[in-house]
Amino acid sequence: MTATYRSAMSTPTSTRSPLGDWLTTTPPPPSWLIPDILPAGRMIVLAGSPGAGKSFLSYSLAVAGAVGAPFLGSRPESPFRTLYFDEENAPEDAAEYLRWTWNGLQQPSVAQIEGNLWHYGLQLSRLPNSLARAEFMGAAAAAHRPDLIIIDTATPVCRIEDENDNAEASRAIAFLRRLRAVAAPNCTLLILKHMRIDKDSGHRDIRGAKAWSGECDGILFQEKAPGKPFPILGRKFSSTRLSPQKVRAFGLQFPLKITPTEVSGGIHLAASPYYPTQS
Repeated sequence: MTATYRSAMSTPTSTRSPLGDWLTTTPPPPSWLIPDILPAGRMIVLAGSPGAGKSFLSYSLAVAGAVGAPFLGSRPESPFRTLYFDEENAPEDAAEYLRWTWNGLQQPSVAQIEGNLWHYGLQLSRLPNSLARAEFMGAAAAAHRPDLIIIDTATPVCRIEDENDNAEASRAIAFLRRLRAVAAPNCTLLILKHMRIDKDSGHRDIRGAKAWSGECDGILFQEKAPGKPFPILGRKFSSTRLSPQKVRAFGLQFPLKITPTEVSGGIHLAASPYYPTQS
């Protein structure tokens, strides 16, 4: 060990964590984007089974947040800003999700929604390379300073070529963390992924590389709940179950049953505790 290295080691360059204060004082209340459901300042993966409706759930979150309306029965403290990158849904589908939610919320102020929700649909795929894509997303995050960034879904938004490559997934996660930091210190990142279920054991997991499970702050699984589909607005819908799989000190603690209901020509997502015997 050289003298220079010993000197550097003997002089801390950062402040030690106040362990005594942490142990003996009342901790500050957690910071929430949606109380008891979605914490602020975290990277959360929402993994859904095919047809479970994770995109519609995310659009409902974005619109409710823009006007400060309740989401799954929990009201944010104030309206918040959302930046939505959608490389999964065609514009017609995205527009329909927005109309369903808007009507279901009794048609709140369009101006307020436009002031708090920025949506970029199928635009990243038109850019020539990953560098141009990163620059576009970074510029949008810096310009809009969102409280929430939604990635729908991770593979096309991050231009992932091999979904099972852990190194590629880790690079994408590192980029998304930098994107979150550009937006705001307490920005939440919601990353949509596909879910897989082991047919033999019933074990749920995020499809693709293990890095998504290991490097994120929380995981929510959305899947169809038992029971027959029912008609709403001329389509078939099913109730779904939203379950926490990886929870830090705070976040969604217990599964919710999400039931879509028709309201004023739109769709409202009602939430209730989910019990295994529930149909």
